[in-house]
Amino acid sequence: MRGFIEHRIRSTVLVAALALPVIAYLKHPRVLESDGDAADPIACGAPVPFCACPAPLYGKFDSWFEDFIVVFRDGVNVTRETARLEQVYNFRATTVMSSTQIRGFSAVFDDEVRDRLRCETSVDHVSYD
Repeated sequence: MRGFIEHRIRSTVLVAALALPVIAYLKHPRVLESDGDAADPIACGAPVPFCACPAPLYGKFDSWFEDFIVVFRDGVNVTRETARLEQVYNFRATTVMSSTQIRGFSAVFDDEVRDRLRCETSVDHVSYD
């Protein structure tokens, strides 16, 4: 009987340990991982100095392709938001995409602008072209 009770306790602890990250993700979809600090319960993955939880950055840098692709969240007016971001961050979009598959733009800009764009609420993610 004691072995059965120990097994049930271990199973319950295991289920709780697996469920907590899923619950945290559902409450905060941009939360990627915890940094392990007890004072800071859950933090985003890669730290960016401009905001607490930046949009994800996908891909790897390739010196042959300088462009970034910025993809907007659903419901964002692509043309209007691209024009606003161009003005705010002083860049020119090389391509504006408003199809149903990709809604955003590609442009060349430096790492600081990339990180600031990742903090815009209209941006779903940024990727290397």
